[in-house]
Amino acid sequence: MKTNLSISILCVLPKALGLEMEEILPASAGYSCRQAEAAHLPAIRLTDLQFWSALPLETADVVFLSLPAATISELCEMPEGIEAFRQVRNSLPGEGAAVVGVLSDCRPGDIVQAHLLGLEGLLAHPFEGETVRRVVEQALVKNQQRRKQIIRQDKVRQLCRDLNHKRRQLRHKVDILCRDLVHSNQFLTHSVQELQRLCDFQNGLAGEFDLGYMLHKALKMIQHQIPESSTAFYLAAEKRFEAHLSGLWYDRADDIEELEKLFSETLVRTVSARQRRWLIPEAERCAELTGKQKKLLAGLSLLALPVLVEGELLGILIVYRHAREPLREGDMQRLEMYVPPLGRAVRSTYILQTHIGSL
Repeated sequence: MKTNLSISILCVLPKALGLEMEEILPASAGYSCRQAEAAHLPAIRLTDLQFWSALPLETADVVFLSLPAATISELCEMPEGIEAFRQVRNSLPGEGAAVVGVLSDCRPGDIVQAHLLGLEGLLAHPFEGETVRRVVEQALVKNQQRRKQIIRQDKVRQLCRDLNHKRRQLRHKVDILCRDLVHSNQFLTHSVQELQRLCDFQNGLAGEFDLGYMLHKALKMIQHQIPESSTAFYLAAEKRFEAHLSGLWYDRADDIEELEKLFSETLVRTVSARQRRWLIPEAERCAELTGKQKKLLAGLSLLALPVLVEGELLGILIVYRHAREPLREGDMQRLEMYVPPLGRAVRSTYILQTHIGSL
């Protein structure tokens, strides 16, 4: 509440009431009255932000607002009219002036309704000078309290917005963690299944003493890892490679020998020399094959893996299928897991077969 400075009064009243207010609140008593004549203010204007923004509220401490009985009735009859009036007032920038409603031609019921507007004071015409000054002082105090309440509410709203934002961020992080957990669980399940298949593969080859039968079993099990594929194993034996085939891809009976020879001259020769894997997604597009080889291998997708044990080349594993579903890097990585146990099985079976043959 102002004490040492003059109190600025803005009268939004009919002219006669405004002049009367200037007499009651003279400059000599520390008041500064300005007029903003308003013969009649419809309720709809009081809920319009543009109306309030047009008033010089920045320099006003108290606003005397004309509230005839008709205006009060209109506000109360409007859908959410009183709440709209409150919201417009609270949304005004700056500190905001105290608003005192000046009632005229009002019945007791109108005064009760005017209290619902949340004004800092009410004056019923006619009024006395001492009553007006007391209402002004009370209005200044109430307005300070109102502004503090608005500030507290704004802080609470901002706090709620911040909390909701952080909650959304936390929920997003939890969603990511849940997805990662699901993916990790899926990956772990897949890894366990792969290890189980690898263990079954290794156990299935253990104890075999016939090399040809062991390779037949191995190729069948490897063949099941790649859908719609065929397999071949070229066993390194005294400067040559001996073919062991499973599920050959052929259309004519003489294709068996042709494919066996073709694999020996292309995949086996190249992989044995390089001792590294070779993936050919589509034979027709492989630059390392001759035109004749491309024609013979047309429609096939091929993969060749060297089988090494302690640096010794024991053979070449070949997997192939129709190029409409080309073999990919993932297929190669999956099959690489089976190469070490296959190599150990080949060596142990070969040693066992040699020992039995020497008896």
